[in-house]
Amino acid sequence: MLTIKGKIILANLLVFGLMLVGFAITIYRSTRESELAKLDARLQVCASKLQRELEDEPDNEESSGTHELFTLVANTFPEVKFRILDRWGHVVIEDSTLATYSSSSWQKALDGSSEKAMITLNRQRYRYLLIPVEIDDRIKFVLQLAAPMTGVQASMRRLITLFSIAIPTALLLTALVGCNINSGYCSCSIY
Repeated sequence: MLTIKGKIILANLLVFGLMLVGFAITIYRSTRESELAKLDARLQVCASKLQRELEDEPDNEESSGTHELFTLVANTFPEVKFRILDRWGHVVIEDSTLATYSSSSWQKALDGSSEKAMITLNRQRYRYLLIPVEIDDRIKFVLQLAAPMTGVQASMRRLITLFSIAIPTALLLTALVGCNINSGYCSCSIY
């Protein structure tokens, strides 16, 4: 049977624990959104550079700028994979990693809208961006970009590790303080 003091300590632990878990969930979600926003911004910058390069090419043929496009991406965003489709869905330029991904979603970009999603390629998670490329006020190409989620996943694992250590430690310290430790022994009786 719990004493009144024991019941108060358990109630405080329960409320404090729920509060810590609530804060942890909020921090986890906001950190994940922040990390995804950073990754999305990198993909958007890469897409803008590729769009400018495609607009600058006089004939927009595969042979004229394939090497330059791959070099541009490799020098500035080495982890980003990309594929360029024409408005009929034919592959113009393709990274070998994206070759296994279905290009069926390219039609969404013909409406002028872009799409972000999570995809899995070769058993690895990627953040995916689908974006139309307008040249002379017409959508001429569809650009598909994918960046690995390894950085986001590593940040989230570190955060979960921190929570796994900090929350139980905080609850243990709260219980010990609530028990009024005297000479190393708990002065409250829980049984």
